[in-house]
Amino acid sequence: MRQGYKFIRESGCEHDDDYLSHLFNDIFCWTNGTYKLCYTRPDMEAVNGDNILDIENGENKILSFDYHMQLLVCKRNDRENTENDKKADNEESDRDEWETLINASAYDFPNVRQLKADIRTILDSDMEDAQIVRNNSGDPYEKVLCLGTEGTYVEDGYVLRRIKRYPECDTPNRYELEVGTNCGVDSGIAQFYRLTGLNREDIRSLYTCVTRFIENAEDLYNHRLKFHQDREKHNKRIDGEVLMCMENSFELVTEGEELASIKYWNFRGEKLTKEYNARVWSIDGDAGSIDLGSGEMLYMDQIYSIDKKSPTEEMLCMGVEEIAEDFCDSILVKTVTMLDDFGTMEVYDLCEKYGEYIDNRYYMYREEHGFEMPEDVFPGDGVKPYVEKVIRLLKSKV
Repeated sequence: MRQGYKFIRESGCEHDDDYLSHLFNDIFCWTNGTYKLCYTRPDMEAVNGDNILDIENGENKILSFDYHMQLLVCKRNDRENTENDKKADNEESDRDEWETLINASAYDFPNVRQLKADIRTILDSDMEDAQIVRNNSGDPYEKVLCLGTEGTYVEDGYVLRRIKRYPECDTPNRYELEVGTNCGVDSGIAQFYRLTGLNREDIRSLYTCVTRFIENAEDLYNHRLKFHQDREKHNKRIDGEVLMCMENSFELVTEGEELASIKYWNFRGEKLTKEYNARVWSIDGDAGSIDLGSGEMLYMDQIYSIDKKSPTEEMLCMGVEEIAEDFCDSILVKTVTMLDDFGTMEVYDLCEKYGEYIDNRYYMYREEHGFEMPEDVFPGDGVKPYVEKVIRLLKSKV
């Protein structure tokens, strides 16, 4: 009996408990043991990068969608293929016997989403709009509905056909699928393979495969976003009267400072708001919150990101001694932990812990300061000796 196509999700990870790696590396296959169409390594970007994707309900929109697509054919002969299919389709031990026909990295606006829509149209069609095909005598003998994906400079392309006997009889509809690569402006380099003899269930299982793959890509995007947002929420703390944004931005904010912008969640964490030119009126270290003047306190886990305003011309002209003096008066004396660290820690450790905060606050890597740095060294590295001088001066003041 003929082996039908089916959808298989193959694990692409060594560790089963690594959920995010599974979302990225698992392989979504549509196969019958002779051909195998595979999708893996999805990477979606949304128009609004701060909000989740919900494709089905139209929440947010896809900006780009990258993935890897392969079409493989089994190198075994038909008899071996049939015997193996009866035992177990596509076991890991069979992997080395597959020959790659198409190996494409699809990017930006590939066609797997259009393929899903075309499959749905093909399956639901009443065939009234299908083309009538006639034989050499001019008599109609079948109707063909053909749908193909489109696009310029796309790496994957698909053509679907549904073929119905005409006049109608009890013979089931036949289906065909063409899978191609290098689709776009130059049709001369396009490469297509036609898979014939498919039935309705084969096409339904293909629909399941591409649907699950797209849902998996959406799930991966949302999990990455949540991971990033959770990390940002716990990436800020208050030391005395100073708000410290750790790791990525290494920003310091004190009372009275005006921000270029601040993004924060509402109390329930459901809505993200971006406020421009916001002034930090007060910082409450005991409560772990700040006041932007609206009367409503923002807690650390509500703050998503902070963008400081560009440095003033006066700040960019400061030398090492002036930077140390200003940092001591505006930041250091208002802290608790930092102040204690400068009294007990070694200079090297202080540079590791606070160097980027000082560099970022005064943009010490900028040439306006007049610090001499080697031309072949990245500015962030070239300025480190001057940051160390600032820290030595600060340590001497404590």
